[in-house]
Amino acid sequence: MKKRYILIPCLFLVAFSGGFLAGYKQHNPEPVVKEIVVTKNIDRIVYRNYSKVDCCEIAKGYDTAHMNIRYSINDIRSDYTSVELVWNLYDRNGLQEIRVPVHESGNWKLYTGVAVGAVAVGGIAYLLK
Repeated sequence: MKKRYILIPCLFLVAFSGGFLAGYKQHNPEPVVKEIVVTKNIDRIVYRNYSKVDCCEIAKGYDTAHMNIRYSINDIRSDYTSVELVWNLYDRNGLQEIRVPVHESGNWKLYTGVAVGAVAVGGIAYLLK
């Protein structure tokens, strides 16, 4: 009878600490660094004869022009999203196709440990009845 009064608080303490650890790991996950893949990059350079052009007019054009950026999503898959960026600023324009990784897997070891702990606590509680 006295064993129950000792074991039940110990089981709750073990379950609480396991839940606390699982919550801490989920709240502060390890950073997943994934690289964005550039599949196509086109930068159209403007060639000028600077002896015949007013450089102040060109600088004013770049300083006052709005940068226009348009994007379109080409393909959405379970592991990445393919995006096409088209930009222009005054005389210059360019295009870039990139793949952005979007899939992230969980930590299966943590979930397995929590499940085994829950089964163990349930089994011990069943045996104490």
